[in-house]
Amino acid sequence: MLKNEEIEYIQKYMPKSGEQLDYSFSDAPLIDIRIVKQTERTYSITGLITLVNSYIEETGTVDEELLKLKLIPKKKIQLGAHHPKTIK
Repeated sequence: MLKNEEIEYIQKYMPKSGEQLDYSFSDAPLIDIRIVKQTERTYSITGLITLVNSYIEETGTVDEELLKLKLIPKKKIQLGAHHPKTIK
């Protein structure tokens, strides 16, 4: 199950202005969270976040290339679609 801190982080940093999250939690292994923008006439899904419901904590190390990117919530990076290290 997702922790409250994780849910608060997603609600704070993922949706843009005028967007909201649409989700319901279940015991399924994957959770889909839709980012929706709703007006009086329209309801559009602007994004989809898929999360793992439960995970096993590992005591591994973080990949050095990820540390070099110095990621923060609002940082934009370019990932080449045809680069061999890009995950599909």
